[in-house]
Amino acid sequence: MLVLLRAEPQFRERGKTMAVDREFSKVKHITVTEQVSEQIHEMITSGRFKPGDKLPSQKELEAMMGVSRPTLREAVSRLITLGIIEARQGKGYYVQEPMDISIAPMQISAEALQKRDLFEARLFLEAVLGQLAAVFASKEELEDLQRTQQRLDSGDLTFDDCAYGENHIHALIAKYAHNEFLSQFEYSILDHLQEYPDLFVSKKSTVLEKKYGTVPHNRIVDAICRRDPTAAYNESLQHILTYSDDIGLQKRYSFALLRENNA
Repeated sequence: MLVLLRAEPQFRERGKTMAVDREFSKVKHITVTEQVSEQIHEMITSGRFKPGDKLPSQKELEAMMGVSRPTLREAVSRLITLGIIEARQGKGYYVQEPMDISIAPMQISAEALQKRDLFEARLFLEAVLGQLAAVFASKEELEDLQRTQQRLDSGDLTFDDCAYGENHIHALIAKYAHNEFLSQFEYSILDHLQEYPDLFVSKKSTVLEKKYGTVPHNRIVDAICRRDPTAAYNESLQHILTYSDDIGLQKRYSFALLRENNA
């Protein structure tokens, strides 16, 4: 039997042979966003911040790490997706209690995702999340959802203050659907959307903002707060269908999607 033995890596130094304890590993190229999220995560895992502790404010974190608001927001969004921290409305970011289950962000690069597939995932997932929120959200959560949408409409709450920007209301609906797996998938999708800034057409004018943001979001929130799961499902579906059509994403199905209200 021929046995192949792997030679131990060696270096020669001043005529001597010196064994190396371990092989070198490839140097990782990480983005500024990844560095920021790793720093915050390290502060938590080291015990500097414990479950329930409040993190420094957004402005303080930006100043301490010398990064821009969009970079910090993306880094924080990743940590929220991992269930490491949570955003509390009007209060800031807090360290989460360890969860029994956790879904890491999808290990797929943004380049490998097709825009159509991304929006198709949103199409069905957000419809179901809206339906679940209409049934399982508490009275207090419905009031918070409605109040948040009103603040966004009035400008009292800006997208820059929200972890998921103009998709903040969708993240809130996912939270109040009370399904940990589905909500984590939604957060991951919203993170991937940041890789396609050209898709955020509602940022280009107030007219588009009303068509793609204010009006459909109000309809979705209204249906959820009326505790009408069928209407919440349909409004969420119609919102993404309209958006997808208008930005030219080709659908690959022809079956009816909207549901009839049998009530």
